[in-house]
Amino acid sequence: MKVFRIILIAFLMSLALPFLAFAQGDLPDLDGRVITVAVEPDYRPFNFTDEATGELAGWDYDALAEICARLNCALEFAPRPWEGMLQAVSDGEYDLIGGGIIITEERKEIVAFSDGYADVSQRIVVRAGEDRFASADEFIAGDYMIGVQVASVNFDVAGELVGEDRLAIYDSVGDAIDDVIAGDLDAMMTDSVVGHGYVSANAEAIRMLPDALSSKQLGLTFPLDSDLVGPFNAALASMRADGALAAINRKWLGPEEEAAALPDLDGRVITVAVENAYIPFNFIDEETGEADGWDYDALAEICARLNCVPEYIEQSWEGMIVAVSNGEYDLAAGGITVTDERKEIVAFSDGYIDVAQRMMVQLDEDRFASAAEFVAGEYRIGVQVATTNYNAAKDLVGEDRLVGYDTFGFAVQALIAGDVDAVVMDDVAGQGYVGVNAERLRLLPDALTAEELAFIYPLDSDLVGPFNAALASMRADGALMAINRKWLGPEEEAAALPDLDGRVITVAVENAYIPFNFIDEETGEADGWDYDALAEICARLNCVPEYIEQSWEGMIVAVSNGEYDLAAGGITVTDERKEIVAFSDGYIDVAQRMMVQLDEDRFASAAEFVAGEYRIGVQVATTNYNAAKDLVGEDRLVGYDTFGFAVQALIAGDVDAVVMDDVAGQGYVGVNAERLRLLPDALTAEELAFIYPLDSDLIEPFNAALASMKADGALEDINRKWGLLG
Repeated sequence: MKVFRIILIAFLMSLALPFLAFAQGDLPDLDGRVITVAVEPDYRPFNFTDEATGELAGWDYDALAEICARLNCALEFAPRPWEGMLQAVSDGEYDLIGGGIIITEERKEIVAFSDGYADVSQRIVVRAGEDRFASADEFIAGDYMIGVQVASVNFDVAGELVGEDRLAIYDSVGDAIDDVIAGDLDAMMTDSVVGHGYVSANAEAIRMLPDALSSKQLGLTFPLDSDLVGPFNAALASMRADGALAAINRKWLGPEEEAAALPDLDGRVITVAVENAYIPFNFIDEETGEADGWDYDALAEICARLNCVPEYIEQSWEGMIVAVSNGEYDLAAGGITVTDERKEIVAFSDGYIDVAQRMMVQLDEDRFASAAEFVAGEYRIGVQVATTNYNAAKDLVGEDRLVGYDTFGFAVQALIAGDVDAVVMDDVAGQGYVGVNAERLRLLPDALTAEELAFIYPLDSDLVGPFNAALASMRADGALMAINRKWLGPEEEAAALPDLDGRVITVAVENAYIPFNFIDEETGEADGWDYDALAEICARLNCVPEYIEQSWEGMIVAVSNGEYDLAAGGITVTDERKEIVAFSDGYIDVAQRMMVQLDEDRFASAAEFVAGEYRIGVQVATTNYNAAKDLVGEDRLVGYDTFGFAVQALIAGDVDAVVMDDVAGQGYVGVNAERLRLLPDALTAEELAFIYPLDSDLIEPFNAALASMKADGALEDINRKWGLLG
């Protein structure tokens, strides 16, 4: 039997999963133990050979790689047939099974299960053109044969559904799928997730019936006496907490997993009215000549989940709502504001984003700086007719100061030409137009109104429920957030943020503190969490960060004296420091940990270290120094100017351990995986933040930007990239 062995070292895994996002200190350390994993070679989407690359791929490989990266273990995959696999694991021939194993009471008698990692249902797979039956009930009423894999839960469910005499038994799911495609079999049954995997790879040949026949949970399986169940459950729990499990499930099991519970529109064509003149919702890309925007991405995702086909029809805004009300279209898209007046003639979906009305002006506008100053003058507003923007502008200045246009594009062109003094539109659309006219236009900071955007349908439409269900599933799995962030953010959040007007912000950095700020050895460029986070903050606040290298010793005092606008670098919030500098809101919680050589065997915990005469290397003037001093006393400390020097001393054997933040520790371990590791003990719990001079005017703007990044997921993305999630 050919065995595929993948040794997972943190350094190698960092190529795909940079600075893995977890608090490893809370997890067991399996000390490089090799874990044998039984897998069935052709079981999409859990484990299979990618035809394009020839490489092994699937949920099992990604999920188990992530688990072993957290537990410090290595994986050895052993392909084998499904039949007899559970018994083989029960007999201890393998450490565990991957492959979407359903948890049942009967199986629990011979194997142990991990906590469940996904919920699935049993589904019937048929040919794409199947027209003899459209549901499980119609299938049961006929004399059709159904294929199932031997010794599977699908076998049991199908037997209960139609009786064993109508079952065709197969060694693998793939063989049954092949016979359905060839027309030799009427249908086959499998888990919803597996079914979607095969349907995705054979979309023109097969599909699934909409019925969910049962609800089951998937888990990893182990021998009954396995000592791996606890560690693997702990790793799965940490992956749930930091989003890693959701990301892997979405990659391999979704949106198929969520789609299992969604209505199936059976390929129905949905006519969608669009203006194709409303950036960023729907517009014609000038470079490609193709229609693009939020609507196209969002409706493609919705129809992928509901099994429908959107057909886009251009319709001018004026008359669009009435046309939908009259049933000329199934729905209309385009950032349509929900109002009580409109609800009298059309139905709305659940809202997909909240927006505000804003005023757009020329970039160099200096006659007024706010809505109040605009109102006080005799300035004119351009606005699209028959919109809530028109109503907001009329409420603001009266109808006699409005100039109406058929499209927002015409209003924007009038503003650029100087024919009007401002344009009122949704902040999201405004950001879209500013984005393609950045050298000409900007938005005033005032939010004139707060509104919700949604799709519209005829009042009696049967699509409202299915589309709301799809939107709900997209919210749950992050797909809606991703589309919103692509098209509507971070601009949407930036609309309510201060504008620093291109101000240069001087930032003190050490450039020697992985993963916050450091020089990448391969590129010679500065890199790290600080650079990504501050770039995002300044993109939202309209500022420019200027990084200045400064040694850690003296950095806090230098900021206190006003030599820099702020300092970055994973700075711990303390009451003592608050006496001379101001802190931002915290962006991550960390713990102090002890780093040791990889093969350290003289002590295995902080308590054993303290009981010996071992010495700790630590950077001077840090909370790490204080934590180490509290642990062993100052006479057992060796001070260094940078953490890098302390780490080099540890590698050289000049000190026995180094104390640092667990996040920074993971960074150093990541690039020295063959030499270093962290002890499990968390010595302290602390919060990290930026620092400013006490009288800084940047604190509130930066806190507002951080809050918006927390709200839209950008901070989580950056934290995950650099390994700050715990």
